[in-house]
Amino acid sequence: MNNPEQLLKDLLNSDSFDELVSYRLKMSLETCLESLQKKDAMSDYVDTLLYARSLVTVLEWFTIDDYKDTLVRLDLYSLKLDEAP
Repeated sequence: MNNPEQLLKDLLNSDSFDELVSYRLKMSLETCLESLQKKDAMSDYVDTLLYARSLVTVLEWFTIDDYKDTLVRLDLYSLKLDEAP
């Protein structure tokens, strides 16, 4: 029978773990993008925008997916801050 430490090491070293982490990061990014479409409070908006940009950076390092369209969307959300009074 495997001990818990060995099971954890096996999980961390598996491709499945990488896919799980990538999936969770992508889901967090989607949630951020949905929130940015609805936000009215500027402090939350800025924090969410910064968090989304951080997620994109990590996902670019972690996956081979292209996030140019997402970055363009985030740039458009940043422009809303320039328009704010």
